[in-house]
Amino acid sequence: MAGAGHSIWIRQAAHRFGSATDADLIGCYLAADDSEAFAEIVRRYSRLIWGQCRNLLANDADADDAFQATFLALARSARSVRTQNRLGPWLHGVAYRICKNSRRAA
Repeated sequence: MAGAGHSIWIRQAAHRFGSATDADLIGCYLAADDSEAFAEIVRRYSRLIWGQCRNLLANDADADDAFQATFLALARSARSVRTQNRLGPWLHGVAYRICKNSRRAA
């Protein structure tokens, strides 16, 4: 997953955005291409999404690919998240579909 340099960046984002809502973070990301806001989203949801990917896929490499693809989908489609304060369910659904497609392709 993230290297040592990335973990420092993520901790700084957590300090900056500690009380921000998911909608605030998506807004910052969309308005200013704010990578720290996006890192905070990843920090908030990484355990949930990693756990789901690991439970649905047979090995860590496939789970890691699905984890990354989930957040890549968010980076590309953040504007399409209708209820931005319910980001967890949106990410969960994306991760589920990615894992299902990965299992089907295997």
